[in-house]
Amino acid sequence: MERLRGLRAACPRASLRAVPLGLDNPEWRALYEALADLCDETGATHGAVFDEAPIMWCAYNTDEVTPHDVEISATDVFTREVAPIKASVRRGARLSVCRSGRDDALYIAESFAGIYVLALWFRARFLEELVRARVRIALPKIEALTLALPPPDGPDETSGAGRREA
Repeated sequence: MERLRGLRAACPRASLRAVPLGLDNPEWRALYEALADLCDETGATHGAVFDEAPIMWCAYNTDEVTPHDVEISATDVFTREVAPIKASVRRGARLSVCRSGRDDALYIAESFAGIYVLALWFRARFLEELVRARVRIALPKIEALTLALPPPDGPDETSGAGRREA
């Protein structure tokens, strides 16, 4: 429960549009907790779930980074990794990227459920195999929780799966 303090600031609201969810939504709260647990297990400083729209569905940050850092990181991963293959991802292509070397940005990003991306960021080099294994274990729960979230603008024919078909 300690990590829930300051929770509303965990979803940044600028470059990537954030969904207006928070503590009052049990699925969002559970997704936030799952991200926090995954960051704890892997040593990540922050993590986020966003989609190809781009909408930030949920984000978690440790005390080492600010919500603004999460926003910058997510925007960077979206611009570098998702935007160039956006059409392919919509058609079912998978995104699986790991930057664990000497690059300025150290992260891992995995797509799921067609349009979503789970990303984790690190301050220092990390063991790719270990982090990928932890992500593989956590991803089914994160996917289920993400898919359980209500549409950002409320239910209608242009939200969720209907948005992709429109």
